[in-house]
Amino acid sequence: MLRFLITALMVAAGSLAPPLAVSEQQPEPRLAAHDEFRALSAAGRYTDALPYAQQVVALADASSGADLPAALNELARTQFQLGDLAGAEASYLRSLVLLENSQGISSPRFIAPLAGLAAVYAAQKRHEQAIAFYRQALAVSRRALGLFNPAQTELLEALTSSYMALDNYAEAEAARRYIVQIGVRNYGAEDPRILPALWQLGRWYESAFNYVSARLVYARIYHLARKESGDNNPEAIDAQLAIGRVYRLQFADDPESAASRYAPVNQVTQTTRSGVPWLIQRDFAGTPRLDRDGQKALERALGILEQQTDPPAELMIRTLLALGDWFMAGRQSDVALQHYTRVATILADRAGDGEAGPFVAPRLVVLHPPPGSVTHRLTPRAQVMVRQASFTLTVTDRGETRDVVLTHSDMSSMQAFQLQQALQKALYSPRFEDGRPVATPGVAVTSQWFELLPPKPEPAPADSG
Repeated sequence: MLRFLITALMVAAGSLAPPLAVSEQQPEPRLAAHDEFRALSAAGRYTDALPYAQQVVALADASSGADLPAALNELARTQFQLGDLAGAEASYLRSLVLLENSQGISSPRFIAPLAGLAAVYAAQKRHEQAIAFYRQALAVSRRALGLFNPAQTELLEALTSSYMALDNYAEAEAARRYIVQIGVRNYGAEDPRILPALWQLGRWYESAFNYVSARLVYARIYHLARKESGDNNPEAIDAQLAIGRVYRLQFADDPESAASRYAPVNQVTQTTRSGVPWLIQRDFAGTPRLDRDGQKALERALGILEQQTDPPAELMIRTLLALGDWFMAGRQSDVALQHYTRVATILADRAGDGEAGPFVAPRLVVLHPPPGSVTHRLTPRAQVMVRQASFTLTVTDRGETRDVVLTHSDMSSMQAFQLQQALQKALYSPRFEDGRPVATPGVAVTSQWFELLPPKPEPAPADSG
């Protein structure tokens, strides 16, 4: 099947060439050209390196060398760097045909050209073809090096990107989770070396609006980072900031996803006694409100930093901003502004200018979108019409919005009205001048509505008469 696919692509690319005999000879001129190529490539001088790569291929071709596929791979990588995607495709395809004539299907030499060809197709936004070749490369990697070999991590990262380009969240999640499994199998479930994979998985869940899963991953990161070097570990502090953030984002994004009544939360498993994930607390009047566990995580992070003699400035800034955002989301603007002002003071001391960083312009903290606007945001884009509406508004010195005006829209008047109503209740971190919050008129905002397209009609049956 792979040979048929490669041959078909090579015919289309006009790069099919007869197989060459194999020899072990390596002429001295080729070695010299290869050394020049490697030195220029390492320096990022791909335009200068290209003639040497072409010379290495020509010399290897003339001598019928066994390392012609490797030379073609290096040429293809150089062509790719220079934006010659058609040339890179042809070089990788020729390398694959040569390997098929000389190697078994489990040879790890297949991995580089398969992955390179996939990257070419991904760069051309031909993601379905990219996925097919990434999967082929992974299959070879696992046959040759083992199911959980760490070398395949880069392939899985690239595969995830192509899945996301096609809005295939299920397969993207599976690839992300496999990366974590690789770390666990190679190092152990309690080894801090799996932290980078866990961070990537948590951030991916967060980007996919799966805040419960993201919080569980961040809780795991906190446990491992704290186990490694205690509460002062910056990763442990960052994990607490992430836990607080996803509580706030969950509250902003889907406040009605709260459980129907208050229940105690297990701080290790992040579940209630009934086993149901706890998202947001409700008060006795039934109004959703921020979960106190998120606030506790943020305040614990700040307490740890304040006990240090010289806490890292960047980490302190992120912690104070997170707490400011938390209290702003809870409409406790006085407390929020106290934390923001501390950040402005730190920035002024560092740069001599309190208008730097997050306070150059208002920054959105909470917007409760109309539920209908986000129902289909994870639906593949081919099945969705993304409508947009543009607004201007004023952000007050207390982070509230005023004078929300619709300036342009391609959605229905009811959709635009619902978004306008949501913006009137939105909360911002205000702009600062001279260390003080100030009002900002004329803030431009673009909001989206993900509208499901009607199904395409089935083709009419052929007339048998």
